[in-house]
Amino acid sequence: MAGGISTPGIGSGLDIGSIVSAIVNAEGAPRTANIDRREAIIQSELSALGLLKASLSDFQSALSGLSTASSFSARSASSSNADIASVSILTGQQPSTGSYKLEVQQLASAHKLISDAAVDADDIGTGTFTITTFGADKLAPSDGSDAGDGDTFSVDLATADADEDGIVSLEELKDAINDAEDNPGISASIINTDAGAQLVLNADDPGLANAFEVTSSFTGLTINNLVDTNDVNYAKDALIEIDGQAVTGSTNTFENAIDGLSLTLNATNVGQTIDINVSVTTSSIQKKIEGFVNAYNSLQSAFKDQSQFDPETTQSTPLFADSLLRSVSSQVRNGVTGPVSSSSSELNSLAAIGITTDSSGQLQIDSATLASAISSDYDGIVQLFTNDDGIAKRLDTTLDNYLKSDGTFDSRTDSLNNKLSGLEDEREALALRLGKLESRLMSQFIAMDTLVAQLNSTSDWLTSQLESLPGVVRKSKD
Repeated sequence: MAGGISTPGIGSGLDIGSIVSAIVNAEGAPRTANIDRREAIIQSELSALGLLKASLSDFQSALSGLSTASSFSARSASSSNADIASVSILTGQQPSTGSYKLEVQQLASAHKLISDAAVDADDIGTGTFTITTFGADKLAPSDGSDAGDGDTFSVDLATADADEDGIVSLEELKDAINDAEDNPGISASIINTDAGAQLVLNADDPGLANAFEVTSSFTGLTINNLVDTNDVNYAKDALIEIDGQAVTGSTNTFENAIDGLSLTLNATNVGQTIDINVSVTTSSIQKKIEGFVNAYNSLQSAFKDQSQFDPETTQSTPLFADSLLRSVSSQVRNGVTGPVSSSSSELNSLAAIGITTDSSGQLQIDSATLASAISSDYDGIVQLFTNDDGIAKRLDTTLDNYLKSDGTFDSRTDSLNNKLSGLEDEREALALRLGKLESRLMSQFIAMDTLVAQLNSTSDWLTSQLESLPGVVRKSKD
């Protein structure tokens, strides 16, 4: 008898490969379709979550300009005469609004001493001199008081001879003063006048505290201390009056003499005043609030787009009736519309400043009411948004719980990605099972095909034997 069948179907005449493939496909198609359907749902949900998270992040970014008092930065300061004094707001400060009268009685100036002409600038003789600053008590050392809080340094001609020729020049003295490590801030220079070379000593900084006296002299050089406060070369503090109140400063810049402001004095106006004004720039605040409203309305549109249902087609968006979407939508809405109980102002809600919610859930602005609220109660506007329970603060806290790295959105996304991984495992398990099914069916059909071939062969043999028996009439082949 014939051996095994090498080609499936040759014994039975059946297309065994097609039959096995059809059975395997029929077995796997429903399960594959189920996995595909669940994967598509999860992918759609992941995409929708990504869009929603992006919308929430954009809205949170819009809150950044309203979450701190300094972020408003809506104050402006002006001077009615910048030639007398200019004004600016100190970095990070929010000075109170108001107007102030400023009189500049005296500008600060630095102390200067000029020596008599040297008898011989190339050889100023011998000796030492000591320079002592007035210090914080602003008293001359020669006034006899027990001050002692100024800085002192001395120059000895014996150490000033830079070229070591045994003769000290005025130039060498100047260099020795400037190079002294304990110099408290006195610069030396030389002027060459008709009378001869003269040593000039300048305090680096203005004000009486930096004034100084020379209490020693050289044999060939005389320095006369200036003690007349009316002298143009004598150190002076700046003297101003703010609303009639005296203020003294060692420089011509006053910081926080008016809280939050920097005043720079340029000239005096004795007996007269100029106006220093601090006001609120309402336009910039209004623009920030309008940007917040627009961002909120965009977020509401995103909420609506993600929660659609068509009753005619029974089709819905991936996050329709989703608990996360409902939760974040509700909390954002409550964060915007709820009152700020900690505010000391009557402007303790958006409705109080002209911002209301229409029937579609969008915010609408009454620009005139908003502008009036900003002008009349700037501090109330700041509290409305920046208090611990203020609108921007509480919304930022709410959104951060959802958007932070280990927040709700990340947890939800991780869960969905885990489901996708599970589906991939299901695909692999199904492919393995279908592969085994295909092998088993192929083996069974091949066995059947072999058996049929054997039976056909036996049938042919029996027919041949019967036909060869005596008395059997063969059928004609004609």
